[in-house]
Amino acid sequence: MLTHKDAETAAAMAVTDKGRAEETPASSEGAEAPRPSPRAAAGAAGVPWPSVGCQCLSAAALMCQTLAQGMAQGWSSPGVSKLMHGEGPFVPTAEERTWIVSLFELGLLPGSVVSWAVFTRLGRPYTLSVAPLAFLVWVLLTYFASSAGHLYAARLLAGTGMGVNFTFSSIYLGEMATPVMRSVLILVMTLLAPSGQLLAFVIGPQLTYWQEALSPLPLIAASLLLHLFCTRESPFFLAMEGRHEDAEAVLFKLRRGHEPAAVREEMAKIRRSVQRQMEEAQSWRDTLSPPGVKRAALIVMVLSGSPALFGVTTVLSFTQSIFEEAGAPIPKVASMLVIGVKVVMIVVSMYLVERLGRRVQLSATAIINFMAATGGGVIPVSHVLQGELLSQRAKMIVAPLSAVLLSATSFGTQQAFGALGKIGEYFIPFGVFALTNLFIAVFTILVVPETRGRTLVRVQDELRERALSSTASRQQLVEHGQHEQDQDGTLAEREHAAGSA
Repeated sequence: MLTHKDAETAAAMAVTDKGRAEETPASSEGAEAPRPSPRAAAGAAGVPWPSVGCQCLSAAALMCQTLAQGMAQGWSSPGVSKLMHGEGPFVPTAEERTWIVSLFELGLLPGSVVSWAVFTRLGRPYTLSVAPLAFLVWVLLTYFASSAGHLYAARLLAGTGMGVNFTFSSIYLGEMATPVMRSVLILVMTLLAPSGQLLAFVIGPQLTYWQEALSPLPLIAASLLLHLFCTRESPFFLAMEGRHEDAEAVLFKLRRGHEPAAVREEMAKIRRSVQRQMEEAQSWRDTLSPPGVKRAALIVMVLSGSPALFGVTTVLSFTQSIFEEAGAPIPKVASMLVIGVKVVMIVVSMYLVERLGRRVQLSATAIINFMAATGGGVIPVSHVLQGELLSQRAKMIVAPLSAVLLSATSFGTQQAFGALGKIGEYFIPFGVFALTNLFIAVFTILVVPETRGRTLVRVQDELRERALSSTASRQQLVEHGQHEQDQDGTLAEREHAAGSA
């Protein structure tokens, strides 16, 4: 049986907006409270600039490895094209080409599941550093590959790195950052993934196969060094481990420039939130039992596991091949335009997500995608919601499961896409992509709550209160129905008695 220390810790952050007066414990001896400088003017939305800098530095390794992840995902379009035209170490068959492309998505499964043990036992920086190590081995295997089997292993390892990054990066940012910085950092990270793909599409055709294989190395090296020297441990993980002094010391470093009293109050709320969620879910069997957790898990599973059915992963993996099949005059340029549109849409999403709110933007984006686009706004918002909706212990189960679902759907979709392409039935997968976008629009309108401008504590409280209110309403309906049945029974008895008399 796993102990409560294995619980995931990314739910509650910052001071709640409910204005509850709460007791502030004294600072522990091990955490010296730095005094804010008069020059530490408020930065973005009231966050002091020193705090902004510390949070960005702690997230810098994630940004580098996310850009490398995008290059790994984008490698297949120019890389496989080089192989098919005899510009690499061997020429794969059509079936081998499909496997080389699709095994990347299958690699998400071991990446999300295997790193789960590291995430719960050793902490966040160690877990996240698994991704650049996997990317490093991918680069070396790709460079020295001499057969399809070598590239199969390389693409699986690249997918493993993406699985680690996809599953745990937004959780870490949710634990480490303030409410304002949380959204900004997650959206920037989401922008960097397609930017890496665009970079691979732009420089890939200009390089040889072997030069392209080595091109992500600087980003991978930077990511490993930043993890070693700059990535802070999550205060939530330390609190779950009972290391409260260390957690407070880390929080003071991440909140440099904030008032010491506010930092201590935030730490007190972290401890209370961790304690409450541990009491509500004493074992892994109880993970989804607290009020509101099932609904949050459903939302995250649907939104995080659905991008493959939008057609995003398939189209980006086969972009150049699709344009070559369609007879485009310059397939390489057309491929760059496709990924460029995605990057632009994510930049637009970064603005809209804090203006319109998650719920409105996600609905509108899905409807637009149903007509013309490729899920450009759904992906960043799903990352934000994954870090906001789930409780600590639920994230440990739901986040890897959503990655497994994405891996399975991406792999199956790409295999089916390649098979249908051989017989000229491309309209079938594109029809599925369109229907999925329409479904997500309806699902978002009916199920997804708004989280814009709310702290993680408030989001959790609102989900809990809504679930309790729904349960109470159902209980009232049951009691009302039982009361009416009792009244009907009493009336029937009286009528029967009167008839007998």
